[in-house]
Amino acid sequence: MIQPQTDIANSACIYLCYSASRGVTAFTGGSNYRWASTALKEAGFIGLSDGTYCVPPFAPDATRKALLALTRLARTHRAAISTLDRPFLGDVASRVAQNLPGDWSSEIVVHSVPVWQQDHLDWLWDRGGLAHTLITERVPYAALLTNGTDELLMIERPGHEQLFIGACLPTDFNRRFPDNRHFSKTPYAPNSICPPHNRSSQPRPSPHSCSPATPIPCTGSAPTGFPTPSWRAKKPWTPGTRSATPSPMNRAGP
Repeated sequence: MIQPQTDIANSACIYLCYSASRGVTAFTGGSNYRWASTALKEAGFIGLSDGTYCVPPFAPDATRKALLALTRLARTHRAAISTLDRPFLGDVASRVAQNLPGDWSSEIVVHSVPVWQQDHLDWLWDRGGLAHTLITERVPYAALLTNGTDELLMIERPGHEQLFIGACLPTDFNRRFPDNRHFSKTPYAPNSICPPHNRSSQPRPSPHSCSPATPIPCTGSAPTGFPTPSWRAKKPWTPGTRSATPSPMNRAGP
């Protein structure tokens, strides 16, 4: 059972954080996250394809104007504002991707409602802190790293100075056992790694320690009919381009 967090107690929540590359960055959460989205747009924030919002970077006057307008519009649209004291997860994921062997890229996945974070469980190959946190705690967003073959999922543990990075199953893997157990509950799944989380660190996880390089032996076949989460259906992202695939933020409509 996911524990109540800010965006659930307040049915619309705006998360604000700072990105070294984007400047002030925002994303939304709560059952009425669309109210928060409306407030951000009216305040002058620009919606990006990954479900986040930002103001023109390195433009102090525009940023100040947008934030002042947001404090007023958030009240109008009954949205709470929460300021994160950690750097934007997208920046951290980019540094990790740059330090992995091979050609890796990263993208942000916003979990505006709790069920979106649970979509990861069908694809996660982990029995450590990553899977446990996704099951028991509210995780408002995550980062997905890919080299076109392997995929890694990165999250922040709410309320702790911890990052978790774990492996996802390849897209052609059966996602579940016949009895509906997730791969994250199998005894041979690896533990996610927990690199340090601070502004000066550049964690270097090895994909060979947690990525499923060969098929896992198992019996039976997975049941059919499970829809593929929209974030999982995206095509591999090419550095220097912006995906046109709608993010989870938009899959439920405007």
